[in-house]
Amino acid sequence: MDFSFSNLAGFRKILDFQNRASDNGLYNLGTALDFFPTTSGSGVFSADVLARVVLTRDSGTGTVTGYVNGAQQISFNDSGSIAVFGAPNNIIRFFEDDFATGQSEASAGRATEIQIYNGALASGDVRLLGGPGEIPSGVPEPAALTLVGFGLLSLGLVRRLKA
Repeated sequence: MDFSFSNLAGFRKILDFQNRASDNGLYNLGTALDFFPTTSGSGVFSADVLARVVLTRDSGTGTVTGYVNGAQQISFNDSGSIAVFGAPNNIIRFFEDDFATGQSEASAGRATEIQIYNGALASGDVRLLGGPGEIPSGVPEPAALTLVGFGLLSLGLVRRLKA
């Protein structure tokens, strides 16, 4: 997801896995990516500056890894499944704080993109996503699309001349 917070003081909830019934979840803590209550990274966020945050969980190993702008910030073994959507109907809450803290750990800001994948991403996959607002490197450049278009046009002309 690509987002920014206006206020970085204290905890700011990014992702809630239990439909706001638990304080556990993905946060911004000060300027660091944090998965409460397990692990915290180093300072990488700036107020009102978009960041691309990727959180991935390998269901086979239980390893949860968090990245900011393509760089790994946190990793832990999720043996307690706290990074699994476990509320009824698997409800996902973005940027909404839980009831346990009185919903005081939310912040104004903006989100420009949220993507959900059906499987864990490897570190190489995360790097290919790029930073906020960037076109993933797996997407063809316009020049490549133009060449493909000319190739198809040429094939069409050749077929027409043979007919």
